[in-house]
Amino acid sequence: MTLVIQPATKVGIIQGFGQHTIAWGGVRKAFRRATVPRYRGWRKVGAMSHERVVDVALRWGDSDAFAHVNNVVFFRLLEEARARVIPQDGPGSTILKNGLVVAEQQLKYTAPLHYRAEPVQVGMTVDHVGGSSFRLAARVFDAGSGVVFAKGFVSLVAYDFGRGAPRKLTDDERQWLDA
Repeated sequence: MTLVIQPATKVGIIQGFGQHTIAWGGVRKAFRRATVPRYRGWRKVGAMSHERVVDVALRWGDSDAFAHVNNVVFFRLLEEARARVIPQDGPGSTILKNGLVVAEQQLKYTAPLHYRAEPVQVGMTVDHVGGSSFRLAARVFDAGSGVVFAKGFVSLVAYDFGRGAPRKLTDDERQWLDA
């Protein structure tokens, strides 16, 4: 299924657990998640199978009118975890300094997450490294109960903002990604 959004048309996707609703011009049509491309699971690639786990606190304002954490907040949780996982110094620290952009993100929501005082855990695993890009498999979960609230991936591209084009990953960056 391809969704084309034109500026003159009001089109939106409302996400739910197991089903999406597409709305245009006041008309709503439900469709099963199976029609949407999915992340196909966790893969282990060589030495790149170590999951880095970060605790991220929720805010009261992260909850929506349905009393669960809004789907947009999940991407903020991934962003916060990435900022903590990518090193500030030593091997790999040049990834952010030299430039990095998000090329693609995908999440499958597997259980509702309600506001709580204790943090949730975000796990990230490098599962693919290319010439100028890499992909992090990600999951948002509760380590105590083992409940996974969402899982998916984020693809990142090393980017030279001066040239306005992707750049090759350096040996230092590859060393960190392989660690």
